Amino acid sequence: MEITLSPAVREGFAAAVRESLGLVFPPSRALALDRGIATVAALLGEPDRAVLLSRLLDGDPAVREALIVELTVGETYLFRDASHFDFVRDVALPEAARRGGPVRLWSAGCATGEEAWSLAITAHEALGAAAAERVEVLGTDLNPRFLERARRGWYGPWSFRGVDPARRDRWFRAESNGWSVVPEVRPGVRFGPLNLLDDVSTAWPRGVDVIFCRNVAIYFDLDTVGRLAASFARSLLVGGWLVPGPSDPLLPPGLGLNASLGGPLVYRRVTGMEVDADPRRELPFAPAPAPLAPARRSSVPPLRSPAVVAAHRASPVVREPVERARELADAGDLAGATRLLDEALVLDGLNPALYLLRSTVRQATGDAPGACHDAEKAVVIDRSLAFAHVLLAAGRVRLADLTSARRALRNARALLLSAPTDQPVPHAGAQGRDALLAICDRLGRSLGEAVPAKRRG
Repeated sequence: MEITLSPAVREGFAAAVRESLGLVFPPSRALALDRGIATVAALLGEPDRAVLLSRLLDGDPAVREALIVELTVGETYLFRDASHFDFVRDVALPEAARRGGPVRLWSAGCATGEEAWSLAITAHEALGAAAAERVEVLGTDLNPRFLERARRGWYGPWSFRGVDPARRDRWFRAESNGWSVVPEVRPGVRFGPLNLLDDVSTAWPRGVDVIFCRNVAIYFDLDTVGRLAASFARSLLVGGWLVPGPSDPLLPPGLGLNASLGGPLVYRRVTGMEVDADPRRELPFAPAPAPLAPARRSSVPPLRSPAVVAAHRASPVVREPVERARELADAGDLAGATRLLDEALVLDGLNPALYLLRSTVRQATGDAPGACHDAEKAVVIDRSLAFAHVLLAAGRVRLADLTSARRALRNARALLLSAPTDQPVPHAGAQGRDALLAICDRLGRSLGEAVPAKRRG
């Protein structure tokens, strides 16, 4: 018989999980929390949820570890978001190599290890034989089962979606209905457990050149994101880079991390913060154990179809924060609208409407970097959104990034000119196609461009 979780016990679990793991389970994610707790209760043979909560609060490691396994998300694949690995290859690795000493790359929240192995392969492709001697890749995660799979370095076809077969065959060898990382890449890669909230842990890396922490912060509240970003800043060498996920929230200012908007959004560690006396101290990771035999792969559920995603975003639950935030912005409460949008993006980090509205609010407050960041996020999620390109062009003009502004403006015009004249522009509010084209004309004049004499459609 299924046991119903009382609101008080659920709130207790949510608070304890947030405090110890940083994971946020607001009411909209209550079902996911309930399922995780039910699985742990069955696994540990503890039907009384209140007793289970008491064990968690008393520090019972069995309860804590079981919850980590059930509540963390491990969806990833090799070379996910290829522009990030291009950035590491073309910018970050050459800079780190010129600094001298070991080159350290950290995959924080590495899940089953695809990201860490992708970083190692990128380093070998960029630096050749020198990578074996100079490059160290660290992968950390809370989930011990994920780490076991990461150390194994074996992956099935699902982890290779979008990977060039020639690249796969160069760096992996066929093994047991999948592929295993080749021996030459393995020596420089280490995996270990780390709670990202435990910033005083002796396992916390220092002297790092590049940190990847992607699609992790979307599960944290904003206070936790700020704490985590500060810890990452202390871990980076001056000049090092932090690479977030495309849907992660914008980092707060004043942490010694400057956003770079020339390509994918990344953050660079700048001077002005306390630096460890010996930032290149040895990192406390034990050597990786020998590879294990690959586990049998379970069936993979199908991806959500575009129609399902569109229906979700059109649902009242998703529309409500957008409409409420727009009402606040129209009433002049820009701070209130921003807070509401920040909270909504924690729960729905792949909703372009939220990013586009926050971009317009940031434009209104004069926050051009933030406005560009949000417009870029929307473009990454859906490149067909003309309004996103218009906002990106306007932000780039304010930042005097004229080359990027012209590129965004070309994209915006092309999408608007091909759009139906009798339909609203998605996520643009009351601004129609012609109004947005007029904005494009004004931006073009500010860039010294001639305005087209006649419009099509």
